[in-house]
Amino acid sequence: NAMPALWDVDEDGLLDIVVGGSTGRLYLLCNRGTRTAPHYEIVSQVWAGVDYSMYAGQENTLSPAFYRKQGRDYMLLGLRGGSVALYELYDGDMRLIDEDVIGYSVGKNATATRYVSMAGDSYMVVGCAAGGFLLFKENDREDIPYDNEKTITLYPNPTSDLLCVDIEDSHCNRWTI
Repeated sequence: NAMPALWDVDEDGLLDIVVGGSTGRLYLLCNRGTRTAPHYEIVSQVWAGVDYSMYAGQENTLSPAFYRKQGRDYMLLGLRGGSVALYELYDGDMRLIDEDVIGYSVGKNATATRYVSMAGDSYMVVGCAAGGFLLFKENDREDIPYDNEKTITLYPNPTSDLLCVDIEDSHCNRWTI
C-alpha cells in the first residue's frame, strides 16, 4: 500500500520521494544522483518522527501531498481513518500544525492534494476509498467546503494511470486537475 509523493525535501534542487503506506510511517528517500540520472537512498524510515505505526493495519494508511504557499512548504497527510493532517516543513524537518484540517472524517483512506487555479485561488481536494471526493476553497484563514460546482467530470474511466477532473462552476469557470 505504498503512497509516494515527490518533493525537494532537502532543498538541493532534486526531487526526493516521501512514501506513506499501511505501516503508519513516512519513509524518506533522497535523490543523491542528478535530475537526469536519479539515485534514491533511504534516509529515514520514520521521517520527522511521523509515526502512526501503533495503528498498523487499522486506521493508519498515510498519504502525503506537498505544496508551497507564500514561500513555505507544507505537507497534507491523508489518514486511513478519513482525516487530513497539516504539517509545515522547515530545514528538513516538520511540525504538526493541525491534526484534522477539514474537521471531520471523509471515510476510509483519505487522500488530499492542493492546487492553485489560473485565477490564483487555492483549493484542496480530499478523496476517499468509497470513490467520492470533497472540494475545499481556501479563504483568508481556513478551508471551506466549495459547493458551487455545477458539473464534475472524471475521465478516463476506468483508469490505471492518470485521472483528469474537470470542474465547471455556476459562473462557467472551468478547471482541469
